Amino acid sequence: MTRSVEFFFDVGSPTAYLAWTQLPTLCRQEGADLVLRPMLLGGVFQATGNVSPVTVPAKGRYMNVDIARHASRYGVPLAISQEFYHVGIAPNELTDAGSAGRLISRQLGVPLSVLSRNLRSGKRWVYYHGPFSATQVQSLRRVSGIHLSQDYQRFYPSRMLARPIIGGLSGERESGAAGLELSLDSILTGTPGEAVLLKDRAGRRYDSPARVIREPVAGNDVVLTIDAELQEIAERGLDDALSKMDAEGGDVVFLDPNNGELLALASRQGGRRSGYTSSRASTFTDPFEPGSTAISRRGSSSTPYRLR
Repeated sequence: MTRSVEFFFDVGSPTAYLAWTQLPTLCRQEGADLVLRPMLLGGVFQATGNVSPVTVPAKGRYMNVDIARHASRYGVPLAISQEFYHVGIAPNELTDAGSAGRLISRQLGVPLSVLSRNLRSGKRWVYYHGPFSATQVQSLRRVSGIHLSQDYQRFYPSRMLARPIIGGLSGERESGAAGLELSLDSILTGTPGEAVLLKDRAGRRYDSPARVIREPVAGNDVVLTIDAELQEIAERGLDDALSKMDAEGGDVVFLDPNNGELLALASRQGGRRSGYTSSRASTFTDPFEPGSTAISRRGSSSTPYRLR
């Protein structure tokens, strides 16, 4: 009898993402089938009267540390592009509205009665924003009359760990706005593809093999020398030192003395009263004169350390 592993997951869960990076390999090694079961964890919490453990301060802090450690151990990226889809339906293009409706209802979780009413309403276009995962829309790809529009969002599995270094994307366009996301934007960004479709007077769409179709080209991966566990130690140690010294800000840098690789970097600015509202990597942006404020330690890392 074939063994199987049912993986119930919420696409927005960092821990579920970490598990997903390891389960396919484990299932292959054990000769088991991996069965994906998408779910809404927030709905489960609501139905059972529970709340996410991240809302408990002590548990939330530990979860962030634990996620970072496992991400480092498994070699999981600190920032990835996660695809999602919107679904549009052209009722006049459906060859079998009944079976298509049942499939759409099952895959997207839309009540069949609501979907059937929309398909019979006379509308030329029925749109479901979602967003829906690639797993949800996989079986819809080759159904005539169903059109998928693909979109991406940046996902940070380790949440706030090293975020001033990694940076983030602009809210207005798909490009880096800060940190390495900005400085390495031309390397990380791929080239979009292009496809030409023909449309007849009835609204049916057809592929156009005679037209040039450009395949999309993925962007490049960037591997950092940052050690997730050392990064967590640096960030927590800096927070403790700032609280003890009541300083306006500070920076911690871990370097490998053998090759100069950056192992960890933490920065805080803005002062205690304002809650250190800025975490920009001031080690790179603000000049300072090392001297009695710099301490060099022998061992696995050389650690310049300063408080303002």
